[in-house]
Amino acid sequence: MKKTSKRIFSKGQAAIEYLLLLTICALIAFFVFRSFFDEESGRARQATNAYFTEVQNHLMGEPPDFDTGDAPIDD
Repeated sequence: MKKTSKRIFSKGQAAIEYLLLLTICALIAFFVFRSFFDEESGRARQATNAYFTEVQNHLMGEPPDFDTGDAPIDD
């Protein structure tokens, strides 16, 4: 009977160790994602904003200059 109870405790200890390891890995991953996607200093946001601005400038072209009269006029 002692061997059976020792096996149960051994399996329970292994399960708790794996849960602790999983928790630590999840906390590290959440911290990394939080710093990666941060609104002000996140690397993903900065790269996305730079790409969006570049694509927007290529699609829209240069803004018209309304002071010189070069803006297109709709008839």
